[in-house]
Amino acid sequence: IYVISAGDRVLVERELGLAAVARYQVAYLVGALGLTVAGAFNNAWGPIVYGATDERRWTVLAETTAVLYRMAGWIAAGLALAGPLVLAVVAPGSYHPLDLAPVTAIVALSVLPYVAYLSNAHPIFYTRRAWQLAWITPTSAVMNVALNLILLPRIGLKGAAMATVAAYAVQAAFARHITRRITAVPWEPGAASRALVIAAAGVAAGAALPTNPVGLVVRAVLALVCLAGLARDARTSFRPAG
Repeated sequence: IYVISAGDRVLVERELGLAAVARYQVAYLVGALGLTVAGAFNNAWGPIVYGATDERRWTVLAETTAVLYRMAGWIAAGLALAGPLVLAVVAPGSYHPLDLAPVTAIVALSVLPYVAYLSNAHPIFYTRRAWQLAWITPTSAVMNVALNLILLPRIGLKGAAMATVAAYAVQAAFARHITRRITAVPWEPGAASRALVIAAAGVAAGAALPTNPVGLVVRAVLALVCLAGLARDARTSFRPAG
């Protein structure tokens, strides 16, 4: 897990130097705020799923997963768009923070496969098959290292960010494969796809929009739209029954 989340810093230093590690670390931390939020939700998510009745447990998992997908899509898009605005505040000028916008945008996308992984990990843990994660995580870590070795020399820090997203995606795909063999979860059709469309649009815009004054204003407006979408979905999803 550590190699997936932080091992790329070693490879960045090896390929691009210590200054590049510092710049990448700041860009990564801003983009990875979605991972932090998802991890925080997971502390309550597990007890909700495990505490449900046997008849309702996997339905509850499917319903809560759909909610978190919707939220993750808006979070990823908003972070990708607002990344330069946050970087300008938290990073010194010597880091050229506005130039790190594409890196932050790409890393922000990783929250979606992370939610996918967490949702599939719950059946694995509940059925006491956590030992199967013993090959999933190392495999994802090896792939992360391999992609960094390939991409870093060619496209720099953006390559490290892409390797991060790919590692989380592989981890999620393997977990989904195991879950299918354990139980049938009635996942909400299209929940992940809809979230991915929103996130991908925000990430593409976050990576491509300029960081001049006009571009920053456009980014701020679009980020507020994402915040409004997140607030709307959260209000709808967590509204008390009745």
